[in-house]
Amino acid sequence: MESETTERSIVVRESRAAVNFLWGFLVVVAVLVLWRGEFGNRMLSTRIAAGVLFVLLGVGGMVGWIWSHRHHGRLEVTPSTITLRYRSKSDPATVLRKTGDLHMESHLVGSARAKSRIWLLKVDGSEGSISLQFFKHREVIEACIAMAWTFAERTG
Repeated sequence: MESETTERSIVVRESRAAVNFLWGFLVVVAVLVLWRGEFGNRMLSTRIAAGVLFVLLGVGGMVGWIWSHRHHGRLEVTPSTITLRYRSKSDPATVLRKTGDLHMESHLVGSARAKSRIWLLKVDGSEGSISLQFFKHREVIEACIAMAWTFAERTG
């Protein structure tokens, strides 16, 4: 479990495995497309263009991977707020205040062919939400319940 308890809050950290999977997948795809572009085309100009493009994408993926390790997110759950913070920022990214019950909401994002499900943590009566994409849902739920938050019963 990647959470820690202080006197008046519980901190839930992003799942390193989820972050590593995402960035690792993107880098591997860029390398495979680079390889395919280099050895699958006969025209020199196409090979050069594919090589430059996917080297840049691979390097960009590796830079993003390193950045995400240095600026990992954490949820701080207290009895009155749930705050999303990133390591390098002093101001919180998102704060949910206790105005009602919590609920988890899923949204399908992406194109018609490649849909992906994104989970959000929301509070009834509040406009804000926190993406739970890189957090283990069970840890977030346990931390919220331990700090006396209640989850709304959702139907449908």
